[in-house]
Amino acid sequence: MFEFIKKLFAKEEEVPKEELKTDQLQEWFSSKTKEIFKELDTEISNTKDKISEIKEKTLTNLETLKTAQLQNPKIPFRAIQMMEGNRDAYIRKIEIFLKQIVIDNEYNKVLEFCNSFGNTLNNLGSNTIKQYQIMQEFFSNESRAVAENIKEF
Repeated sequence: MFEFIKKLFAKEEEVPKEELKTDQLQEWFSSKTKEIFKELDTEISNTKDKISEIKEKTLTNLETLKTAQLQNPKIPFRAIQMMEGNRDAYIRKIEIFLKQIVIDNEYNKVLEFCNSFGNTLNNLGSNTIKQYQIMQEFFSNESRAVAENIKEF
């Protein structure tokens, strides 16, 4: 309780003033932001590594989906054609999405990528919902694995 009251009546510490000439401003700014940019570079690098890892898992799961065989081969030929067409379309759209995930080293481009990635992900979801539902009917485990990878993004 007394500590709280002490804090109320204590004088705030003054922030030391720094006087600079205009020719020193660039050097001062660099020294103050060096650590921040170092942390930012580390975070971007870690994120790139994680994204690469998720992309590799997704490509592996797409390959599994591509080679998956039907559990019940005694279905009508028309249903098999529908399944194959939708599987090819689904895999193609996911591969295109994965190719679009490129993170640059420039901070402005990274920020731009982050701002637009949500829209890209929403577009992928709306463009593949039909194919995904059909894949769930034929290859539920394989298509779920791909969807979980996309969810990680």
